[in-house]
Amino acid sequence: MEKNYKILYITSNSTMEGGGQRSLYLQVKHLNKSHYTPLVVVPREGELSTEVKRLGIETMSLTFAQLKSLNLTSILITIIKLMRTISKNGIHLIHTDSPRETVYAGIAGKLLQIPVVVHLRVSERDWIDKIIYRLTDRLIAVSLTVSERFYRIDTKSKIDIVYNGVELDKYMINSNVKPNPTLQVGYFGRIEKKKGVEVLIHAVAMACEQITLLIMGNGKSDYLEELKTIAKGTNIVFREYKQDVRYEMSSVDIIVLPSYSEGLSRLIIESMAMEKVVVTSDLRENLEAMGESLKEFSFPVGDDKELAKILQKLASKKSILNEKKGLFRKRAELLFDITKNTRQVEQIYEKMLS
Repeated sequence: MEKNYKILYITSNSTMEGGGQRSLYLQVKHLNKSHYTPLVVVPREGELSTEVKRLGIETMSLTFAQLKSLNLTSILITIIKLMRTISKNGIHLIHTDSPRETVYAGIAGKLLQIPVVVHLRVSERDWIDKIIYRLTDRLIAVSLTVSERFYRIDTKSKIDIVYNGVELDKYMINSNVKPNPTLQVGYFGRIEKKKGVEVLIHAVAMACEQITLLIMGNGKSDYLEELKTIAKGTNIVFREYKQDVRYEMSSVDIIVLPSYSEGLSRLIIESMAMEKVVVTSDLRENLEAMGESLKEFSFPVGDDKELAKILQKLASKKSILNEKKGLFRKRAELLFDITKNTRQVEQIYEKMLS
């Protein structure tokens, strides 16, 4: 009889606004339940735990004390609570996706002799990276660019690359959407400065009147108000975050990701799966997702003038959208199929558990 392994997933956010939590949700959803039983730990009950429970997967809340506070009592209590959770639930492997939680999991894992894997979703180096590397048994990077965050200290070749995935069958093009007389541009995601949303607004404002822009998501109120001030007098609409934006994505012609920093954007791969033309800043992470054949749809980071030129070109020659959409979908099918990518993660589990 095949053994069933219990996997403890620990995440730092209770919402599904971020790509990391949506990726975690899809992974536990598509996990081979005959071989693995997931238990998801969140900092508090919220959107993520609600959706995970609907899958029939158990969740629990656990708050992790701040490490920088150096409050040894709080840190020790957190470690003890985590160790009790691991022991009580008969956990065989721990899978984390954020620095603080990984440190706690790493300590508990060492003490209980349980393997720990961390999912690396951002490329920026952190002061805690060396500690994370020593405390974990494997590291899963969502892109080659993200893996290079640890290249100087990866002396044991502990890093694997597994791209984020999407449910391809749920992102088919919506044939009921009517063609747009003007170029409809969309941005969907967190509204924060590192996403470069102001670059997109400036580009639309200087491009031409034949372009409209939908910005959909939540963010800090001061930055959001700043963006709305910049957008006054333009064809730009702001809408609040909602969990499922597939209809809104299908209603626009192109989707733009003007970010200054990324790991592997879910907006890119979900848009590709929907056969949407994606225009991105030329971060290495974005170019890796797009591939060489789609490089023409990138612009220098922060360069609103170059982005405006691309938008004007697409507005004046909308036939490009139909000519190129198949390439985007093929790219998604090749690299970002959640079923295949979850199997890759399971293969990593197998090696660790054996």
